[in-house]
This record gives sequence, structure tokens and C-alpha cells, in this order.
Amino acid sequence: NATMSSSGGGGGGNSSSGDASARSSQHAPSATAAALAAAADLSEKSVSELLRLRREAHSLVSFDGMRRLWDTSLTFTHRLEKFSGRKAYGLRSTLLAQAKSFVERKHEANMSALVAALDSERWVQCNVSAERQ
Repeated sequence: NATMSSSGGGGGGNSSSGDASARSSQHAPSATAAALAAAADLSEKSVSELLRLRREAHSLVSFDGMRRLWDTSLTFTHRLEKFSGRKAYGLRSTLLAQAKSFVERKHEANMSALVAALDSERWVQCNVSAERQ
């Protein structure tokens, strides 16, 4: 029993150096994970800010241009989420705001074109029978 105790003490010495290296190796992945999380967060914020700054310009692009922007940004968002292991809600929110701004601008343009077309048409009053009214 005393031999086992002494052997356990010797093993404990090796174990403590093993614990130190285990702690060191455990510390490295968490530091790496923290760095990756910080990089993902910075990427999300940077792209969101870039999209916000270009909101006006993006609302004026063609439908195909907006589709390319949407597809590219959404692909980036999916990869970022897969990489970071968390949802990029800020970036998704910015993308939706971009799409909404684009649709609103297109709607306004279409409504203006419709009003202009209706105003330019010549309307003439005509007699309509009571049956057709």
C-alpha cells in the first residue's frame, strides 16, 4: 500500500506536468475559438456597415444587380454562420432592409410610370347604355 502511495505520488508528479500541458492545450483551442469568434463578429459588422453605407446606391441597381448582391451576401452570411456556429442576425437584418428599400424604390418608380401613362392617355366621354352600366 505504501508502495502504491509512493507510486501514486510519483505518478502525481507526472500527472501534474501532464495537467499543465493539458491545460495549455485546452487553453489554446479556447483562445483560437475566441479569436475566430471575434473575427466572425468583425466580419459581420464590417459587411453590415458597408451594406448600410451603400443602401441608397443599392436601391437604384437593376433587378439582376440586386439579385446578385442578395445571392452573394446571403452565401457569405451562410458561410459566416457555419464558420462561427451562430446566427448573423445583424447581417440578416441589414440584408432584409436592403431588399425592402429596393422593393420600395421599384414600387415607387412603377407607380410613377403608371400615373404618367394614365395621365398621358386621352380620355373621351362616351354614352353607355343602362344595360352595360
